[in-house]
Amino acid sequence: MNGVNFASAGTGALVETHQGKVIDLKTQLRYFKEVEKLPRQKLSDEVAKTLVSSALYLFSIGSNDYFVPFITNPTALQSYNRNEYIRMVIGNLTSALKRTRTRSSGCMDEVAVLTKLHNRELSKVLKKLERQFNGFKYSNFDFYTSHSERINHPTKYGSKCGLNKFELCDNASEYLFFDGIHPADEVHNQFAKLLWSGNPDVGGPYSVKTLFEE
Repeated sequence: MNGVNFASAGTGALVETHQGKVIDLKTQLRYFKEVEKLPRQKLSDEVAKTLVSSALYLFSIGSNDYFVPFITNPTALQSYNRNEYIRMVIGNLTSALKRTRTRSSGCMDEVAVLTKLHNRELSKVLKKLERQFNGFKYSNFDFYTSHSERINHPTKYGSKCGLNKFELCDNASEYLFFDGIHPADEVHNQFAKLLWSGNPDVGGPYSVKTLFEE
């Protein structure tokens, strides 16, 4: 299995998210455009086109757009209502999807509300793209639901709730969080298995495994 990774930790769909500290989505797409040209230098146009169009594209982005503002600039969201802000995030993500396709309590309560609205709108957009582009298939993994389930029932998934303070430990795999934000490796491993094999409660309409097999 071969591929290219354009990801940058901390990036959001919006340029303003961690601006200047990450490779933003727009720049990642520009890198994609450059890499997309490479097969044509060694293969025929037809073979190169097939290679790019049959590739699997994985987008894992959006959560930082809702979480980061509450940490770095809590007043940033006051310029928009919820729906306006979500449309901005979804709009940027939709543009990215189209570009790859055509070329082939307190603040945490608010984050939860925005995340749920985002997931609902993203689901609508993906279904619309499925109707718009012939052969467009996707796997949409509900990270929020999967993560919330583990936060609310950590022992059910073999994790402890977390550390009361940040400190190094020898048994990090037993905990839900690696630090104050990021899940531990074992939790990521659980997410990866769900994403690969598929679970109708947290993903669909296809599993990543199914997309590779087709």
